[in-house]
Amino acid sequence: MQPPRLPETDGCTLDFLFVDRETARSQYVAAGKRDTGASRSVPLLGAESLCSGSNRIRKDIEMRHFGWMVGARAVAARLSVSWCGALALLAALMFAPLALAADLHVPADHATIQAAINASVNGDTVIVAPGTYSELVRFNGKAITLRSESGAGNTIIDGGALGTTVKFVNAETNATVLEGFTIRNGRAAVGGGMYINSASPTIRDCVIASNIALDRGGGVAAVNARPTFTDCEFNANRATERGGGVYMIVNSDIAFTGCDFNQNEARNRNAESAGGAVAAETSSDPTFANCTFTGNKAEPDSGYSGSARGGAVWTSSTVGSYDGCTFTNNEVKPRAGDGYGGAICANSAAPSVQNCVFTGNKVQQLQPTQATGQGGAVYMNTSGLFNNNTFAQNSTSGFSSANGGGVFDGGNGEYNNCTYTACADSGANEAYGGSFYSSGTTTQT
Repeated sequence: MQPPRLPETDGCTLDFLFVDRETARSQYVAAGKRDTGASRSVPLLGAESLCSGSNRIRKDIEMRHFGWMVGARAVAARLSVSWCGALALLAALMFAPLALAADLHVPADHATIQAAINASVNGDTVIVAPGTYSELVRFNGKAITLRSESGAGNTIIDGGALGTTVKFVNAETNATVLEGFTIRNGRAAVGGGMYINSASPTIRDCVIASNIALDRGGGVAAVNARPTFTDCEFNANRATERGGGVYMIVNSDIAFTGCDFNQNEARNRNAESAGGAVAAETSSDPTFANCTFTGNKAEPDSGYSGSARGGAVWTSSTVGSYDGCTFTNNEVKPRAGDGYGGAICANSAAPSVQNCVFTGNKVQQLQPTQATGQGGAVYMNTSGLFNNNTFAQNSTSGFSSANGGGVFDGGNGEYNNCTYTACADSGANEAYGGSFYSSGTTTQT
């Protein structure tokens, strides 16, 4: 492509150059000849930035034009341009077709994922070939897409237990996309696999597996964050206290769509284990649409005593919304402490649960005949809305007092078109409400 023709009249001087972006950003083409030099990436601001009187242009300008970069800088040929000429150049650039963003390939163009991210600019796509990449990835606030060529099963980012595997901590928006990776072997105090702070990235088709948090959020920890997770899996992540799969705090609203949570664990020591798959508190509201929760567990660590809440999900002072989800064989297993909500424990929360199926979830005391167990599938102590849900074969067992093998409602819940089959509770001293127990004012239709 030829550079635009410029009028040659007296006035201010305009230094300009062209960069072949695909070959190298530092390779300059001026008047048909290559030159080398450094260029800053400064947005094109307007005619007033082009020149002032007869002075040289002081501000670099850049605009991509079919892979070329136009900049005002004294590295190449100098042309004399009048004010009209400067404005003509500006008009030519503004109305020229914009170039497509660049694709950066790993490892063909860059040896590591992080090197490709560092070299990228907003709008670029980093494409990663199949393989295992042992590194810690930081997005550094860039609005880019990082995606694999052939999916999460073939493309792995392995943190090597050296820290959080992937971080979004520089105000990334939903224009920052992570797609098609397995994120594994992260290890950190908070957020072993992924840590999101004051950011809102888009995450899809990822597997977050075998990560560990020494405190909270084995798979993911979100602080004041609003990411979205679509078609992701959270498998075998573990937190020492809360949120084996995901931990949310401080106004973190996360939308999970079509996600699977399998065998994640919250395992505390001498305190409370909460949220085997997900734990949310401090005005953090999760929404789940068409998600599955299977075999998740809240249980004190081996050899330790304590209470446990929310085998799949624990929420505190939040809302929580569930639509079209299934909860199967999730467990709360306290040791000498109380146990609440084999699948969902909504503490001071008002959940909305619709079109969901709860099967085989349980609250079971590991040190028999002690403490209290409530809500084999669901425990709630405020109000909530339950529509078109099925509860089957959920249970509470092994406690001194056991209530609500299917549902324990300690508030004012509303239940419409819900069914209960073969739910049971058993307590050494008392057991009430095999399928449903309410200590408040509830409505059933």
